Amino acid sequence: MKRLFLTALCCLPLLAQAKTDIGSPGDIQFSLSIRQGTCELVQRDFSVEMGEVTLNRKQSVGDALNSVPFTLGLEHCGDVVTARVTMDGAADANNPDLFALDEGGAEGVGLKIVDANGRVQKPKSTEAASHDFAISPADGVISLAWTASYVVTRTPVKSGAANALVNFSIEYQ
Repeated sequence: MKRLFLTALCCLPLLAQAKTDIGSPGDIQFSLSIRQGTCELVQRDFSVEMGEVTLNRKQSVGDALNSVPFTLGLEHCGDVVTARVTMDGAADANNPDLFALDEGGAEGVGLKIVDANGRVQKPKSTEAASHDFAISPADGVISLAWTASYVVTRTPVKSGAANALVNFSIEYQ
């Protein structure tokens, strides 16, 4: 045991003088791109008051009962140049291009949402395309304009509360 210890002790100075070649030195380059964050919603959740409609005549499928403009407001957009809006909710059973109303209220009516260019915003579940809006960084608060209306999807229309929930998402480029 003493012999093993003495041999190890004798070899220690030799190990200390040995060089280990790890190759030539290299460089590590780091890069980072810093961008302005996405836009902020002026109002995250909101309601669009659609008013009241009186059914005083025979309604036909496709008749619009009323139209109400509304906007999605964006601010602090920095270098964002495009806002892509997608809306989703339950599709109307009679017309899947429209959003369904909440159960227990009016029947035979669906919610139609149209952008400022006249393109219908369909529920995402019906292969709906997103709607792109150009944004100028100097715009300050940006208003993305839409119009909502109730449309007759079948007759007779049953009166009652005509509420609908539509979720929206916005992607920025």
